[in-house]
Amino acid sequence: MLGEWEGRGGLQYFLIIKMRGGHSLRSLHTRAFMDFRVRQAIRLISADLRRPLVLEEIARTVNLSPPRLRYLFKAETGMTPAQHLKSLRMQKAKGLLEESFLNVKQIMLQVGINDESHFARDFRELYGLTPAEYRKSVRE
Repeated sequence: MLGEWEGRGGLQYFLIIKMRGGHSLRSLHTRAFMDFRVRQAIRLISADLRRPLVLEEIARTVNLSPPRLRYLFKAETGMTPAQHLKSLRMQKAKGLLEESFLNVKQIMLQVGINDESHFARDFRELYGLTPAEYRKSVRE
């Protein structure tokens, strides 16, 4: 069930998610209402997908402890920083498969993934096809 209300400076949405044993209210914040430290962490993570995620470094940059950053990040985005990075990498890889002539190994390097079997497994988990199958389906 999707509802809405007028908030500070604009329309905000909320989603009621039916869960086992009850209901949960989850706010779908726009970035304008997101904690500034989480926004900064997102910018740092997004800046270079090839870099490994060093949560301690990001936490220090936004003046939080790693556990506190992880907690706030998940509360604001619904995923951990590592899950967010993985999602960004998979989105970028999908775009490169659609728009470039780079081979799968080159795409992996572009998005900061070193293990081809993990990449293929994660891509299939997310999109239902291996990277090669996905490219073939897009080109047909």
